Amino acid sequence: MLTHHGKVECMDYKIGDVLLYIRRGVCRITEIVERDMMGQSNLYYVLKLIHDSKATIYVPINSKDIEAKIQRILSKEEVNDNIQAIAKDDTIWIENNNKRKECYQAIISSGDRREMLKLIKTLYKRKIAQQEIGKKIHIADINVMKEAEKIIYEEFSYILDIEPEQVYSIILEQIEK
Repeated sequence: MLTHHGKVECMDYKIGDVLLYIRRGVCRITEIVERDMMGQSNLYYVLKLIHDSKATIYVPINSKDIEAKIQRILSKEEVNDNIQAIAKDDTIWIENNNKRKECYQAIISSGDRREMLKLIKTLYKRKIAQQEIGKKIHIADINVMKEAEKIIYEEFSYILDIEPEQVYSIILEQIEK
């Protein structure tokens, strides 16, 4: 706990913790700093992306939506459980383009890895089905799939200490079961 301007601040994370910053990737907390922004002094987590050490992200510690931005990374066991679950999980295809886009964006924003894996499985199977009839999937679906894959492959490769391409192969093997 830190005392800041007479208030006790509850901190869930500490320097050195590795986290998932939703929509950006796996990060390490390198510092906790006090900064003035728009006339207010606040404490911030300073995050460095694991796969892009040049990028720095400042996340206000007192942010009411901090849980929507950063989450603890999964354990090795949780990663393996999620990967094993892919084979039996149903796909989540939605015919309506607008509803599909809204739902899939909500899944990514939630940071729910199991749902992101279902999303990847769904879009991968859709892509294959469309290719079989000489068509392509919608560009919005490709972009969502790439975003989900980036998050999953980065985190899982970090946790399993393998290359992201190896995560792709492991997941593909489960999808095709």
